[in-house]
Amino acid sequence: MKNKRKIHYAWFILAACCLLQTAILGIVQNCRGIFYDPVCSDLGLETSAFTLYSLFHGAASFLSMPFTTRFLDRVHPRIALLVTLTLFCGSTALMGSVSTLPAFYALGALQGVGGSLLIFYVCPFLINNWFDKRYGFAMGFYTAFSGLAGVVVNPLLNAVIESAGWRTGFHVQGLMAFAVALPAVLIIRSTKPETVGLARYGESGRTAAADPAADTAPATSREKQLLVLAMVFTAVVSLINAYAQHLAKYALSIGFTAAVGAMLMSLSMAGNIASKFVTGFLNDRIGAKKTLYVSTGSLVLAFSLILVTAPAVLYPAAVVSGNCMTICALGVPMFAKYLYGPYRYRKFYRIITMITTLVSSAGITLVSLMAEGFGSYTPVMLIASGMAVLAAGLVFLASKLLQKPEKDPA
Repeated sequence: MKNKRKIHYAWFILAACCLLQTAILGIVQNCRGIFYDPVCSDLGLETSAFTLYSLFHGAASFLSMPFTTRFLDRVHPRIALLVTLTLFCGSTALMGSVSTLPAFYALGALQGVGGSLLIFYVCPFLINNWFDKRYGFAMGFYTAFSGLAGVVVNPLLNAVIESAGWRTGFHVQGLMAFAVALPAVLIIRSTKPETVGLARYGESGRTAAADPAADTAPATSREKQLLVLAMVFTAVVSLINAYAQHLAKYALSIGFTAAVGAMLMSLSMAGNIASKFVTGFLNDRIGAKKTLYVSTGSLVLAFSLILVTAPAVLYPAAVVSGNCMTICALGVPMFAKYLYGPYRYRKFYRIITMITTLVSSAGITLVSLMAEGFGSYTPVMLIASGMAVLAAGLVFLASKLLQKPEKDPA
């Protein structure tokens, strides 16, 4: 009797990433907006003042990331993830127990410390370490869960807020996120397959490149140049990512109703979910470089056509614009892996992720300031198209640099 073929542990890692994405981004990050109006109305706060807690979140996440990522390296992953998860979900729940802006800002900062490991870093890091074959599929699959969770959980939390108040809403949100993410923490017994005697999925066996020295070897001159390009690319696409949150305001600015604005937001979210699967598929089929060209090209098209106010053009453009969230969530780690390969990836990705965290936290405010400065969203949308062209140019420059001979470590 033949032994049944075992399921590779990489698929359990993927399941854990789906749970983390659902809890951290889906339940918490993608549902923040429904609290703004009830909190500010009840406490008499300006929306702009209250939402500043997200900047404290981003700054704390940026500053703490070098420490939390090293914490993950030095202790068992379950311990590191449990500590940061408790901090993230606990601070979220505690927002329902405070009433002053300094308290919200302090909790936002604590949330940022926990989120520094959980929001942008740990899942791409795990997928890179555990998947050789089907890497793009795994990335697209787990990232789609944030959008799916947002669609389902937003109305549920809104119902809690309407029936029991925003304070209970925060308590439920924090507890729900913790309950969904805790099984993921228990699943992850190792961040790297070689530490438990396995190879990455689709890899025939351990290679010399998997040696621990690959993480600690000094950066070469070319790697440093690539890092500069990667950091600029990350900053650009992280700012583009903020545009999805402005579609409702854009609709109002060109004379449409709030209902049309909500429709544009929904279409963009649908496009975001679909584009994650498409991007992952393309990465496996045609490689990261060509996939990034397709992604950036689609954004140039979307933000140019969205200026056409005819619904027959506006609505499809909104769908395609959902790719602005995808290129930040998938494009950045895919670009990093393209530049550094699977074994040098971690050394540089933690730096790149810090840029994502910082720019993403300030992106919504920056786009708002541009719109206010110009007095119109038209030049702002054109700037988005230009930034997408710039992102494609950075990919091109990086590909040319990769073709140059490697130099000795500097």
